[in-house]
Amino acid sequence: MKHKVLFLTERSPRHQQSALAGAPPELDVTMVRHPARSELLTHLRDTEFLISERAGEIDAGLIEAAPHLRLIQRLGSLTYDIDVAAAHRHGIAVCYWPIRGCILVAEHMVMQMLALVKKLAEVKAIAEAALDWGRLSQRTDENIYAYNWSGRTDIDGIYGATVGILGFGEIGAELARRLRPFVPARVLYHKRRRLPVQIEQELGLTYAHQDEVIAASDFLCSLLPYSAETD
Repeated sequence: MKHKVLFLTERSPRHQQSALAGAPPELDVTMVRHPARSELLTHLRDTEFLISERAGEIDAGLIEAAPHLRLIQRLGSLTYDIDVAAAHRHGIAVCYWPIRGCILVAEHMVMQMLALVKKLAEVKAIAEAALDWGRLSQRTDENIYAYNWSGRTDIDGIYGATVGILGFGEIGAELARRLRPFVPARVLYHKRRRLPVQIEQELGLTYAHQDEVIAASDFLCSLLPYSAETD
């Protein structure tokens, strides 16, 4: 007997087929993209496992309409749009799975910020050229420091800076988490639907209009999905 799985996705048909190809034979997977609520309610009648890629809110009404539901699996780390309390009342487990690709992109963005303000490309070229900078080589001790030996100017950091994020999904959340240890002054963000206050506090975010984000940011990260409006 196969287990009924409903997969709520934002994926294109091509990527849906790739995901279905990897499903084990014990699962009967139905993938739907942007379903109407009536269609979703119909699918949930016999669903045992619900997989969601943040493709819409999973509220108490949907949970109550799924008498056989045993698990809600979120692909990603944000679960604020799942009514976890309602799921628990019905004995349904709620799990999340951080997306490795989103984490790697977020790490790469932090690397790019640091490379920019630390002038990594310029300093790397200087070190590899091993040029004579007119300064004698000397051993450092408690009185002598060799910081910025090549005399670079305007080297800065993320500390105390304002970082702006336009478009905020899984990559934005992973980026915000990785920025916190650097103690930026502010992390501004803008998305069409503002996050709940508790998520903003958890991630150290301040909501702002997109024009303010652009004007106030020392670093501006565009995570907007490609469309005619964002081209």
